[in-house]
Amino acid sequence: MSRKAHPDPPSGSASAKDDASMPDWFVEAEEAEKSGKTRVVSPEEEAAAEPSSPAPDQEIAASQAGEVPSEADGAVEEALEEIPAAGEPPAAGEPPAAEEAEEEDAALWKRRAEENREKWMRAMAELENFRKRSRREIESSINFANANLLRELLDVLDDFERAQDAANEDEEGSKEAYREGIRLIYQRFVEVLRKSGLERIPAKGEVFDPNLHEAVSQIETDEVESGHIAHVVQQGYRLKGMVLRPAKVVVAK
Repeated sequence: MSRKAHPDPPSGSASAKDDASMPDWFVEAEEAEKSGKTRVVSPEEEAAAEPSSPAPDQEIAASQAGEVPSEADGAVEEALEEIPAAGEPPAAGEPPAAEEAEEEDAALWKRRAEENREKWMRAMAELENFRKRSRREIESSINFANANLLRELLDVLDDFERAQDAANEDEEGSKEAYREGIRLIYQRFVEVLRKSGLERIPAKGEVFDPNLHEAVSQIETDEVESGHIAHVVQQGYRLKGMVLRPAKVVVAK
């Protein structure tokens, strides 16, 4: 602080003696009070009034100890405040990339599910049409097969009618002709069935086979060996290897 020049007091006076023993700033303060000027602040008061700022080393140490926040700490705190806390919903209008990816995957799988459903429905419709078409073809084949068999049996029916007319006549030798006609009709009927794939199952004298024969009883006999068929009660038939009717037989003990 600069010191103002002041007039020296008269020599030999008590005032001048006292001023000589007082510091300059005190003398200036007194003169300022007497003249009505602003009070002069002493250097000690000025130093006490100024706020004390910590030294750089002390500030760094206080920042490391957590007492005084440094500029770097403030920047870190601001960055942390910008990061949303765990579980906090994201800002509106900005869905995260993960949610967008999940929505795209859901839409993709939904579209694939619809495509698979349409394919399944088309396949089921085609299967149902195939079943109907196969059923019609099978029925048509059966009808044609029956038609061919019935056409052959019509000729046998005609022979039976002619034999019946011959039996009603009272001419001599009609009975013999009737028997011959019946025999011929039988042979022709068997031939028609044979052409259709029907065959008789061998039975008399054969070994009993439960797949082909049906035992109705057992007898003790010397005509055949034990376990063989002694008598045939009803003939059995096969159609192209499939058993239509097993033969009913009597088995020897």
